[in-house]
Amino acid sequence: MTAPSNGSVTVKDIVLRLEGKVDALIETAAIYGNESKNQAIQAADHENRLRDLERWRYAIPASVFTALGASAAAIAAAIFTQ
Repeated sequence: MTAPSNGSVTVKDIVLRLEGKVDALIETAAIYGNESKNQAIQAADHENRLRDLERWRYAIPASVFTALGASAAAIAAAIFTQ
């Protein structure tokens, strides 16, 4: 089959252009799919870091109160045992 010489577009030309566009769309979808996975991993890592920080944030006051209570008990024991 030969291409017409009058400048008209054949079905083969249209199919080839569509094939190129479909390939480009598939590549773009793959790129966005990988970015989506990376964002999910980063979000999970971010959440884990926040939980670790919150764990320390709430653990510090409890340990301070425990240390103050133990110090007060030691001082009271030292004063009252003499």
